[in-house]
Amino acid sequence: MPHALFARLRDLLASRSNRPLVLLLAALAAVGVAVFDAQRAVRSNRARAEELLHGYASFAAWSYARTAAAALDSTVWGVLGPVMHEFPHQGDIPHPATLVHYRPYDEREGEHLPWLYPPSILFGYALGSDTLSAARNAPGDPHKGWRVDSLPGVAPGERALMRDSVLAHLRARWRPGWRYGLFEAGAGGERRVVGYTLMPTEWGDTILYGFVLDREDYARLLRERYERAPLLPAAVTHDAPTAAVLSVRVAGAGGEPIWTSDAAADWRFHGDDALPPELGGLRVRAAVRPERAGQLVIGGLPRSRLPFLAVLAVLAGALAVVAAGQLRREGELARLRADFVASVSHELRTPLAQVRLFVETLVLGRTRTEAQRRWALENIDRETARLAHLVENVLLVSRAARDDDAPLPLAPADLAAEVRQAVDAFAPLAAARRVSLRTELPEGVVAARLHGESF
Repeated sequence: MPHALFARLRDLLASRSNRPLVLLLAALAAVGVAVFDAQRAVRSNRARAEELLHGYASFAAWSYARTAAAALDSTVWGVLGPVMHEFPHQGDIPHPATLVHYRPYDEREGEHLPWLYPPSILFGYALGSDTLSAARNAPGDPHKGWRVDSLPGVAPGERALMRDSVLAHLRARWRPGWRYGLFEAGAGGERRVVGYTLMPTEWGDTILYGFVLDREDYARLLRERYERAPLLPAAVTHDAPTAAVLSVRVAGAGGEPIWTSDAAADWRFHGDDALPPELGGLRVRAAVRPERAGQLVIGGLPRSRLPFLAVLAVLAGALAVVAAGQLRREGELARLRADFVASVSHELRTPLAQVRLFVETLVLGRTRTEAQRRWALENIDRETARLAHLVENVLLVSRAARDDDAPLPLAPADLAAEVRQAVDAFAPLAAARRVSLRTELPEGVVAARLHGESF
């Protein structure tokens, strides 16, 4: 197959008329290869840029997961730290409300200062017993402060939340080495976050202490980690705020949504990470906002050049078609030129033959009378005039070829008179060859001819 192709190419190049066409096709093929290679380079660069954006998003997800884990860990230790020790507890079991006493006390307000993300309920009970101790903040707003002089009870639904859900999590999720557990419990709008730890006693029992964090405070903690913590280096974001560059979504270990920075976020360039299992195993997804992607990639995010390249290919094809048409027209003009030269040669040969015939007649003395001699001279004069007109017409056609707008001088001609004149001119030659000429010449037949030209 390649040999046949090369042979065909060699045959095309052998003809000079085909060489421009071959070069034109080669140029068109080169344009096609260049267009394909340019588009492939754009796709490759875009793939690399998108890979870089996914890397940024993965780093942001990891950074957010570490920051959120640190905040949740600090929250748990801030509440349950006093009872999270490795040695068995001795003496009386403290009521959960005593955890408040580890907070600074405000003498003027008569209450303890709240935690950064304060629980709404503190609870505790011995594993295996039905006794549950709980404390709710007396003022009712845990963000303003805690009082322990009044300890209202908890509703049955909250009691089930603190016992049943914690015991279920303890049996299914608790792992050796954990200091505490944190998880979401409840259903629908009543879902809340529960944190708990285990405290052994010197007589062999195990006391479970825990707290309930409202969903609003949980969401606030997650949101503030997003708004305040720089998730990407400033050199990458150019000191732009996190919210302007990244979107973050937090879901539970089972995939249930917990909090998102933007419900309508575009997660095209995303990365994923997760918090430790003792913190609920939250799943974090961070994504670079597409409108800011160009600012994170040097030179911007490569855009597809396919429309431009398609236009370029179409223009190259159109130019190739025009050039092929021009080459074809040039070939047609060359053929017409050859036909014209042949026709002019034939037309010039005819009056020359007539002049030669009548000159020979006069030289050889074949004219017997003065009338015959005058007739021969008149024919010589007519044919020389015809020859001059032919030369003039050739010049007119040449000028018209150089100037397409120059009109040709056309004039009507009587075909019957022209044919009769031609027959009379060739009558002596026909008589010498013993040929008789018969004509049928209808009158009134007119044709256009160049001004001054004879047929």
